Amino acid sequence: MDIVDIKFNKWDNERLATNKKICITKLKKMGGIGDTFIYNNIKYIIIDIWPGNYSFIKDKLYLLEGANSKNEFDVEFKKKYPKIRDRDIVYAHFISINLNDCGE
Repeated sequence: MDIVDIKFNKWDNERLATNKKICITKLKKMGGIGDTFIYNNIKYIIIDIWPGNYSFIKDKLYLLEGANSKNEFDVEFKKKYPKIRDRDIVYAHFISINLNDCGE
């Protein structure tokens, strides 16, 4: 298990800070299952990674990304990746606070 560096924009940060975001979609894998990252002094663990077409992620996982609608997710994702197309493969990283590190 490695500690990985995952970059977030303001929109992502707001959702992580309020625990609304349990999925992080990127154009490539950002580590593997069991790897961790630190955000705001909290260690998170990647519990699963799903490759899929952007259209599937947008249509089915927008709530897990912390968006209130498909459109909101689409607008925010395209700010980061303006050339994304519905058929492009992206990677949804499912995350959880790493409870094994609580209290350390």
